Amino acid sequence: GLSKYFPGGIIGVDKDQCPVKYFAFGSLDPKGVRKAAKFSDIVKHVIQITEREALFLKKQSLKVGKELPGSVYIVDFKDLPFSTATDKKAIEHTIYLAKMYQDNYPEMLKSAYVINISPYFTLVFNIVKVFLAASIMKKCHFCSRDDIKSKLLNVIDADDLPAFLGGNKTDPDGNPLCLTF
Repeated sequence: GLSKYFPGGIIGVDKDQCPVKYFAFGSLDPKGVRKAAKFSDIVKHVIQITEREALFLKKQSLKVGKELPGSVYIVDFKDLPFSTATDKKAIEHTIYLAKMYQDNYPEMLKSAYVINISPYFTLVFNIVKVFLAASIMKKCHFCSRDDIKSKLLNVIDADDLPAFLGGNKTDPDGNPLCLTF
């Protein structure tokens, strides 16, 4: 399915027990995704991912005995190529999906940590941010390379944060990329 084109997923919980979702946006291959599926199928896939996340959030709220304020996103722009940053269709699709998320799941975002920002990210973000609600923008934290670890460890315990993001969590075989989570 399309999952291989959307690198990331729920990687644990923050200090308040809210789900933490990692998305390797810089590794996304928009042209490959478009060759593999129609945009309507991509939208359906993103809705399925978001609905699973909403269910996880609900289960997590029941587990801790209180309603949780939403999910924490870590959006990683490492290795974002110029070709993706300037891909008109990818930008249009990103805007559409971001608007769909904020219109249909406005309270599901607790916070977003944007990491490994490159100059190419700035190109894309200056276009996309025009379409984002102020309530979403308030929840975004932009991390320089030097403060990724400290900002993430402020909200996520070291044992719950994958090693490649500055924590202690590894795969059972010691892999710091946590490919099995």
